[in-house]
Amino acid sequence: MASIKKIMLVLIGLLVVVIVMVEMNLLAPNLYHSELSVASKVNWSVINRGENINIYRARSNFANKEVPIVVISRKDTLYKKLNGKGPIIVIKVDSLETGRLWIPFYKSATFSAVGIASLDQNLINVSAKRAVEYKSGLFGTLRVSGKINVAGLCSYRQVIKMLHAAIAKNFANEAEKYTTSLPFSYF
Repeated sequence: MASIKKIMLVLIGLLVVVIVMVEMNLLAPNLYHSELSVASKVNWSVINRGENINIYRARSNFANKEVPIVVISRKDTLYKKLNGKGPIIVIKVDSLETGRLWIPFYKSATFSAVGIASLDQNLINVSAKRAVEYKSGLFGTLRVSGKINVAGLCSYRQVIKMLHAAIAKNFANEAEKYTTSLPFSYF
């Protein structure tokens, strides 16, 4: 009887050690299954201040879908697409609220995040015929909410990375969708 108790204590001790190692990212077996659902709500405002739009600038080799987009959270860059030639849209993740993600083996939580998007252009273009000053701005508030379920060996940090990736991708997709709807001359 005493040997069964010792075996049980050893097994429980090993289980606790494995759980602690997974949660501290010392052991990352990636033995989990995750489900993620996301819904978003976006409010954009466009500010145009300027005399007239320089036609030469509007006919450059630039397309609305090539707008560079960067999503940052604190000091981390979550998403970066810099293949465009135009001004950069910077989206700062202002807040991320999650539920309980510390529970071992099964993590289920709802989450919400708010991102502040901004693009501020100030251009003074001097051509042979005229000087054009054109100022514009694009500002937006992006809200994302959703639910995540993770079953298996997955750390809290790994779940947060999954959330950051999903939120950043959603914010970037919303910004790209909106910029393609703007008139070509805006950029």
